[in-house]
Amino acid sequence: MLISELTFPHLVAANDDRIARDLERRRVALERRAEAAEPAAAETRAAATAGPQTAATGRAPRRATSRRHLTNRMPRPAA
Repeated sequence: MLISELTFPHLVAANDDRIARDLERRRVALERRAEAAEPAAAETRAAATAGPQTAATGRAPRRATSRRHLTNRMPRPAA
């Protein structure tokens, strides 16, 4: 036989309190995340409009190249 916690008012109240605390924590966390995201979003938009230029030269930075594609070749046959 299963007994529901709804038959015990103190368990129902404790569960409701726990749910209310969890919801409040989530609300606060979402507000903090939104506040923190606003400056970051502004920086991202500014960087996107400026492009990838460097401040000193106004040119796009060189990309680091990997030599993996050069070193993973099949070995050459012996002559």
